[in-house]
Amino acid sequence: MDMRFTITVSLQGPGEKKTTYGRFCIGDDKNIAMEIFSRLSGKPENDSGFALIMEFFEEVMGLPVPCGRLYCALGELKENIAFISKEIFRIANLENKDIAPLS
Repeated sequence: MDMRFTITVSLQGPGEKKTTYGRFCIGDDKNIAMEIFSRLSGKPENDSGFALIMEFFEEVMGLPVPCGRLYCALGELKENIAFISKEIFRIANLENKDIAPLS
């Protein structure tokens, strides 16, 4: 079965309108993907009208299945993006695993 894991970055303003502006592919290993997402900073609930959201998806045959969501402050988002980038580099280059490009 064709499966991969992604983390999206979105901005939510007042109301329900959400704009996704970033997406990371973090490979096809469920344990590694879950470990990466579990180490990110943020809160499980939004306590203000505006939010920076990081969502964890398992994509099965091209269809996204939500697995987790974090609401982040700007500083947390910055740290999370740096951490995800470091982990993608480690997986792709040091562990020699394939990280499929986003299509």
